[in-house]
This record gives sequence, structure tokens and C-alpha cells, in this order.
Amino acid sequence: MKVKVKGLVVRKGRYYWEPNRLERAAGWKPLGFARDLDAAIKGANARNAEIEDWRAGGARPREVRRFAARATVDHLIERFTAERLPKLAASTQALYAYNLRKISEWAGPEAVTSITPRRIRALRDAMMKPVPCGECQPCRGKRPCEAPRVRHTMAFNLLSQLRALLKFAVELELITTNPAAAHGLGKPPPRDQIWSPEAREALLAEAAKPIAIDMGTWTDMAPAETSIGLALQLGFALGQREADLLHMTIGQYVEIAPHKMDPEVHAALAALAPDGTVRGIRIRQRKTRRWIEVPIIGDVRAAVEANVARARAAGLTTILFDDRTARPFTDVNERGRANGLGRFQRRFAQLRDLAIATARKAGNAELATELAELEFRDLRRTAVVYLGELGLPDHLISAITGHDLDETKRILEVYMPRTTGMAARAIALSHARAAQPTRLTGTASDG
Repeated sequence: MKVKVKGLVVRKGRYYWEPNRLERAAGWKPLGFARDLDAAIKGANARNAEIEDWRAGGARPREVRRFAARATVDHLIERFTAERLPKLAASTQALYAYNLRKISEWAGPEAVTSITPRRIRALRDAMMKPVPCGECQPCRGKRPCEAPRVRHTMAFNLLSQLRALLKFAVELELITTNPAAAHGLGKPPPRDQIWSPEAREALLAEAAKPIAIDMGTWTDMAPAETSIGLALQLGFALGQREADLLHMTIGQYVEIAPHKMDPEVHAALAALAPDGTVRGIRIRQRKTRRWIEVPIIGDVRAAVEANVARARAAGLTTILFDDRTARPFTDVNERGRANGLGRFQRRFAQLRDLAIATARKAGNAELATELAELEFRDLRRTAVVYLGELGLPDHLISAITGHDLDETKRILEVYMPRTTGMAARAIALSHARAAQPTRLTGTASDG
């Protein structure tokens, strides 16, 4: 007797329910019913009812994605994710995926044709609408009252992602024009925060202290945030992105061969090394895919070697890791999201809050205010500014940070705001040069 129930198949006398291609791609799994036909029919019908409920936007198993009907925003997001995201760097993919989830929450089940310029302007205005002080999450004084519901940078990134998504819809001929082509939100000004030496020292000092952890019935003192402190040192010394530092493996701490630099430079660096060997960090930047190799010396080298030893003792492969859990910051969760990176950011924020509290206790309100404005990513800019203040030319700065020369010249206006240190250096140099004998008279200028 042939029984027609959607998805029900028989193989070697055993009954199974099999999802179709679309259902399988969404996360539905096959079911087995052994040789009991009645149980198989009942089970297959129950699963088909679940499928219909899922298609109607109802409940679904945790591992199953929300149903995306054709020509809906969710379906467009699925295609964009499959066809465009794999071509991007991992960090860019993570940012795109976050914004695409927010777009799905906004209009996922709706038809792409229902997204109009008016709706996009309404979304923009809703994100930028001020929230009276007290109704938003505490911001530790980082933003003034009447701050927008969504930070300008986050709102701009989401609207730009929506514009790229709808441009893809135009290419697929789902719509004729891009309603987000002019979303009306200007690009936010670039961050220009520079860490002062006092701020760096305050955070490094805080990272060296034992940390009290609430264990429920008692309080334990966890190890000092050694890896966070080393991350701060490396961020300033190398000018690398946060993700590149956190992914550094023990194998990337290498000896740098003499033939890779001028002999006198190698001799100078070797003289600074405790064992006469020039060592440094070799990184392939995750965003640009460029390789860089930068020597490290002094206290930074000693700290790296100490952490390498600690990592090996814990059976880890990354130089930086969570001192509280002995887990790498490169962990991902079951959904493939970088929860280790989020843990690092929380650890840094906690350390910053402790440094702010210490500064306030010492009566240093100015330092506390500065610390509240700082983010770890500002260290990359700070490193470039410091090298610029030392008078290093563009091509030497780019050799450390990993930018190509043309890009370095373009972004120095962003990464190297004009500072008091630069002005002081300019005055000192101009005075020294003005005091030199001139070629024509052989006398010092009155300059």
C-alpha cells in the first residue's frame, strides 16, 4: 500500500521523514520511525504541521532559521550572505552580519518592494531620536544627556548596510531603484581620541593589580589582568588592530633574520636584546591580508616572553588569553560569533572603570574624564601619533602599522591630529635650524 504523506519515505523497510532542499537549508533535520507505519504517518504529519506553522511565521526549533519567503527582505539577506559575505575579511563579515540581523528584525518578513525611501527616513529618525537622560543604559558619562537612541556611527553603518543590501536587490531585478541610495544621515566624524601617557600608565597600573571576584558566598582574588596589560603594551608598540593582537599565536613570536634589515640596525637591536637575538611579532593582518614583521624590545619583549610561557603552561596557542578563565580571546560560540572578542572588550571596559574610580579617588577628575572617553581601538591611532611626534617619515610608520604608503599618507590626517607634542617639536626644530649659520653670511640668524 502506497501512503502519500509529504516527506515520508521508506528505505529497506524503514520509514523516514526527509526535509526538502529549502527546509534542510533552513536547519530542519530528518526523522526516523523504524518499521512502524502508523507511527511514521503520525510523526510525519506532526512534523509537516510544524513546517506549516514555521512558514506562517510561528514557532520553530532553536536550530532552525526563520522562514524567508521569496522576494522578502529575509530571503534577500540569505542570498546576500551566501554570495557577498564570503568575499570579505572576517572582521568585516562580523560587522555586516550584525547589521543584517538588525535589518531582519526591522523588516525581515516583508516584501523587498515594501521598503520605500519614506520608511528608511522613518528608520533613520527613530534611531537618531534623542532619549531623555535616565531612560537609556548608563553611559558612565561618555555621552551628554539627550543622546540618540542609537549612536551615530552605528546608525550610519546600519543604513549603509541597508543601502548595499538594496543595491543587491536592484542587481537581482527585485526592485528598479535603490530606496536607500540617499538615506540622509551624514558620515560621523572620525574618532580623534589620543591616549595620553598618564592614561596609559593608569590602565597598566590597574592591570597589574589582583582583581576581586564575587564567588557567591566568598570573594576570591583572581590573577592580575596580565594579558590585558600586555595587549595595551602591544597596541601602543605595534599599532595593530585589536583582532590581530588577540589572534597572535606563540608561533608568531619569531627570530628576525639579520638579512631583513641593515647591518647597523640589526647590531643596534641585538645589543638591546638579553640574548643578542632580534625577535619580534610576525602578523598577517586579518583585514588587509598584509604580512608585517616588527621587532620588539625592552619591557614589551620581556612581557611577551612571560606570557608565552604562561600560555604554554595552560596548553594555549595564543599569546594573549583571559587570565580569569585561561581561555583564548579567539573563542567562538555555537553560532560562530566571536564571544571571546566580546569578553576581551568587557574585560577592558571593567579595567577602565577601575582606573576611573582610582583617578577619582585620587582627586584627578581630568584623568577620569579622559579615561571615560577612551576605547582600546584608539591605541592604534595613538601609536601612529607617537611615531609622528618622533619625526618618523610616513614610510617608516606604515612599515609598523601595515598600511601601504599611499594609504598612510591619506589617513594620517585622521590618525594623526595635530597635538601639543607636535607643535612643541616644530618650535624646537625651527629654533635649532634658525640658530645654525647661514650659507651666505656664515652668521646665526636672529630668528
